[in-house]
Amino acid sequence: MAPIPHRLQQSRTASSEYALPYRLLGGPGYLSRERCRPSGVPPCSRVRGDRARLARTRFLFPLGACPKLSRNGPPHSTGSCSQAREWNSMASREAGDPPNTRPMVSEGEVEDLAALYGRPVRRHFCIDLDDYLLDMRARRRGDRRAEVLFAVTRPSGRVLIHSKPRYPQGVYRLFTGGINPDESVVDALFREVAEETGLACRVERFLAVCTYAFHHPDPVRRYCFASYMFHLVIKDEDVPSPRDLTEIGQIGEIALDGLPAIASHLRSLQGSRAAWGIWRAIGHDLVYEQLTQQSSMRLQAAAS
Repeated sequence: MAPIPHRLQQSRTASSEYALPYRLLGGPGYLSRERCRPSGVPPCSRVRGDRARLARTRFLFPLGACPKLSRNGPPHSTGSCSQAREWNSMASREAGDPPNTRPMVSEGEVEDLAALYGRPVRRHFCIDLDDYLLDMRARRRGDRRAEVLFAVTRPSGRVLIHSKPRYPQGVYRLFTGGINPDESVVDALFREVAEETGLACRVERFLAVCTYAFHHPDPVRRYCFASYMFHLVIKDEDVPSPRDLTEIGQIGEIALDGLPAIASHLRSLQGSRAAWGIWRAIGHDLVYEQLTQQSSMRLQAAAS
């Protein structure tokens, strides 16, 4: 099997189709995910057929093409990941969720957001768990179905980043916040923006839906999660004023080209936050990729 390219490629489809998250490798076998499947698609169903049939099943992940993460940069393929086949069972193990919990990824909700803010790219990653991530999962289990990640930029192009009081010195990243079990993505986004920045932001674009399978030698401890990523815009004169100073220690600004350095620093973390840093670097890589592509498209349109 040929390796996935260093920068993951996304198949291009018509706007009415689901954009597959990777090049098709090793045959047309795909496995649908339990909690993220659209209504009418049975759990753990293997789908074979043409692109139109794949498009109807919407949220699908390739078998045997699971990108593992390392400290060496953007994700790459390990050739085969048998645990990717267990995504369905990991997602369905959330037995303790409240009865009114919304799906981790609802295709109807994604479509509604796409109609408002643009169609997102879809990516899936597998990450090896460590004790820190396991403990974080135990503390937060049941209080969120997914998270929002938002890149707040000024018209000048500078990006807001933050640090929390509990972080190691020098660790900064983009803003994230949990989506409550019964909360919509858009409600969570505006709530978290208000809590963490105190600013009135405009949603520029819905960038990505990123899903993660967290691996552990003990199958019972494996779990999955999802991030909805957005690009928000504020005015140059706006000054952040976070509401909860126990959560937001400092807020800074960097040029867009500084995001890869933030991601690299997160991946380089040692000790208890090593796996956390590898996980958190993903959003910075993806946001940088999408915003630079967006900027390039605007420049090309202006030149034509």
